[in-house]
Amino acid sequence: MRKPILFTTLFTILLLHLFAGAGKKLDSLVHALPQRHDTMRVVMLIKISQYYMGVDDDSALFYAKMLKQEAEKWGKPSRIADAYLILGSCYYHLRQDDSAFHYKNLSKEIAEKNDYKKGIANAYSDLGLYLKERGEMDSAVTFMLRSATIREEIGDERNLAVSYTNLGLIFASLDENEKAAYYDRKALAIFKKNRQMSSYALVLNNLASVYDGWKKYDTALAMYHLSYEVRDSLHDTYGMAQSLLNIGVTYRNLGDFAGAEKNLSDALALKTKIADSSGIAQSMLDLAQVYRLEKKSDRSVPLLQHAEAIARNSPDMKELRRDIYREFSDLYADLHRYDLALQYRTKYEELRDSIFDAAKLKVISEMQTKYETAKKEKDILRLQEEKNQKDIRIARDENRQLYLYGGLAVLGIVVLFALFAFFSQRSNSRSLSEKNAQISRQNSTLKELNKKLIESEEELTKLNATKDQLFSVISHDLSGPVKAIGNFSTAIAGSEASMSKEELSASVAKLGNAIFPVQSLLDNLLHWSLLQRNAGEPRFTEFNAPELLHEVKSIFSAALETKKINVEISADAQLLIRSDRNICSLIVRNLLGNAIKFSPAGSRIVLAARRVNEKMVFSCRDSGPGISAERITAILAGKNVQPEKGTSAESGTGLGLKLVQEYLRVLGGKLLIVSDGKNGATFEAEIPVL
Repeated sequence: MRKPILFTTLFTILLLHLFAGAGKKLDSLVHALPQRHDTMRVVMLIKISQYYMGVDDDSALFYAKMLKQEAEKWGKPSRIADAYLILGSCYYHLRQDDSAFHYKNLSKEIAEKNDYKKGIANAYSDLGLYLKERGEMDSAVTFMLRSATIREEIGDERNLAVSYTNLGLIFASLDENEKAAYYDRKALAIFKKNRQMSSYALVLNNLASVYDGWKKYDTALAMYHLSYEVRDSLHDTYGMAQSLLNIGVTYRNLGDFAGAEKNLSDALALKTKIADSSGIAQSMLDLAQVYRLEKKSDRSVPLLQHAEAIARNSPDMKELRRDIYREFSDLYADLHRYDLALQYRTKYEELRDSIFDAAKLKVISEMQTKYETAKKEKDILRLQEEKNQKDIRIARDENRQLYLYGGLAVLGIVVLFALFAFFSQRSNSRSLSEKNAQISRQNSTLKELNKKLIESEEELTKLNATKDQLFSVISHDLSGPVKAIGNFSTAIAGSEASMSKEELSASVAKLGNAIFPVQSLLDNLLHWSLLQRNAGEPRFTEFNAPELLHEVKSIFSAALETKKINVEISADAQLLIRSDRNICSLIVRNLLGNAIKFSPAGSRIVLAARRVNEKMVFSCRDSGPGISAERITAILAGKNVQPEKGTSAESGTGLGLKLVQEYLRVLGGKLLIVSDGKNGATFEAEIPVL
């Protein structure tokens, strides 16, 4: 679908056609300008600025600034409003949006203040288009409808058609096709009545685009043809080329590839004739797509290559270049050249993302501008209020002096009394000010003390929470192992005499297994409490990673023997790391302990260390039941997760993995967990290498 082109832009082009034969008249205006020192100078500057706008934007801005000075000099509000609006349009053409909006808004305010209806309508129309480009569609519709209403009231029929055309464009952008078609038809009626055939052809094109969006291709095609005929009668080469391009695309949508090929080829010829590089590239892209659909790939490729070369040389053709990459990808996919299809698909997506990011940055910038503008307006209102208060005080003082002088003329004693009252009041005011300042200082001190009290309360709450968690862990998770140790000790002491050597060894091994989790838990509690008090500062040294893994494995030898679990160590024998050895040992111990807990008897665990770029990765892979995705997410988010029983009914606190995450944060690393929820789990601790 071919989108309607912004009316004010093409309206400027149409004005250029009207001024095409006015070169000599322009020269006479420019030469006569220095000799005029009356209000006609303003009129001449308006005509000169409008002529240059869209042709030579720098010259247009130069004369528009001169126009502003002259209009302000003569002081006629309607001329000042017109001058500001023209200056805003010049900044718009130069893409200086902030300045454009500033002067157009000033024009609106002056016109409204002086009830200059035509100026109000013109400003509303321009601001509506500005807001449309910023994406503020509701405000754009409001301003454009107000413009149309005023132009209806004052009988400005020609500009009323412009408002209707712009309303059609805005509603087309909102995909409200019925409203867009309604206003386009109203504009067509006015342009046809006034025999403004260039504008008539333009709106025909816009209305055809609306029907194109409705997928009413036959109606759209008829309107595109009519638009072409009008432009042909006007010898409007640019417009003819655009109509042929739209006709060709519509034929393609109807499946008439022969008609599409002919009209797109004619459009390409005209675009080439007028050296419209963007139009040339667009015509080539559309024609290449038709050739692809006709299975004429040998004719598509050179067209796309040429179009890409043109688009690559212009920063304003990013979206066109994106579409070219998409067509390349589709073409090579049809040819089963999937390597090239993938290559161009990648280019397409990268450029698409780049355009999206640029648009997002523009939106952020506009939001920032809105914020700063609102802030400035608020400051202006505040300063105005302060000025009003100052004026009130000045007026009050003047009245006071008047009364004072009047009293002096009547009775001297009254004057003396008034002076005495005045000085007494000022003394009281000074005393009151000093007291207010003292109260303010006291309030400030109280606020500071209150802030410190709140901070202390928060710290105390945090410490109480830490204490409660410690007591919970100790009372719940130490009681079981300690009772087990007591029971084993009592059993051994009571039966030692009747036990064989093997039975005694087995009982001692069970006692050792009961002690081990207590040692591990106490170790974790010690480190966790250090972290809570910020006492666990890392100490970096260089050490051998495989030695650390073997050392940790040996710590768990009793538990491994009990569950008949085999631990395989995978690491380069000379793998060195510079980090805190104690912290790394604690991390690996907790990962291995967790793996043993959830591994079935007779299974295998792989404990590994490897260097990945600038990181050291310690990993532990078990053969247990795995972990669900929801539980992994909760663990990595640091949430409190209900501990699960191990494969031999081992209990746990969940403190180990929390401690791993805390120490990884201290080292600048992170924890990764990979599991399909069925066949084991892999825990990886990534630690930056110093």
